[in-house]
Amino acid sequence: MLRYFVDKKDLKQIADLMDVKMDTKLAKYNQGIEEKMFQWKSEIVDSVDVLAAEIRDEREFRDISSHQISGNTRRIEKLESKVFGAVQSVV
Repeated sequence: MLRYFVDKKDLKQIADLMDVKMDTKLAKYNQGIEEKMFQWKSEIVDSVDVLAAEIRDEREFRDISSHQISGNTRRIEKLESKVFGAVQSVV
């Protein structure tokens, strides 16, 4: 049976080397996780931006439509008063 004798100095060097290797692997792993989280957050922000733009556009369309409807209602009432002599509000 072959035996190896390792002194404390060698054990300390081996332990230090293992610490450095583990720190390096953990740093790479953490960097990978951070990159994936950043990409995930970017996808969420992009999705929310699209949704917010849709909501803004819908509100603008509703405001424009509302203004056009009220303008058309006034025009129709004016025409009815000229044609029929009295305004009949249906609303």
